[in-house]
Amino acid sequence: MSKFRFNATFGYRILGNPSGIIFHNVLYGAAGMGCRSSSDSTIGTSFNVGQSPVRLQDSGDLTFYLSHRVSDRFRIAVCIPNIGNTSFYVWKKVNQIAGDMCSLV
Repeated sequence: MSKFRFNATFGYRILGNPSGIIFHNVLYGAAGMGCRSSSDSTIGTSFNVGQSPVRLQDSGDLTFYLSHRVSDRFRIAVCIPNIGNTSFYVWKKVNQIAGDMCSLV
């Protein structure tokens, strides 16, 4: 298995028009890279961008993360989004994919 992991996501979100609010359909995307530093730890970064559905300022953020497998069922990750806030997340393993990325949707 490769030591490096690359990912990219791009999409178009159709939001609809609830009464009283005008939403615009938007483009969004993300790209990231991770490096497995040991059999249980991964360090990486992710860059996310998206258009504003109400035509305000578009969003973009850069996140750094460190993820460590605690057991076969759990992984702890420290995420530093926009170099301002630090959050701790615990993920439950689903199939063989245990969230190496800090993307919460």
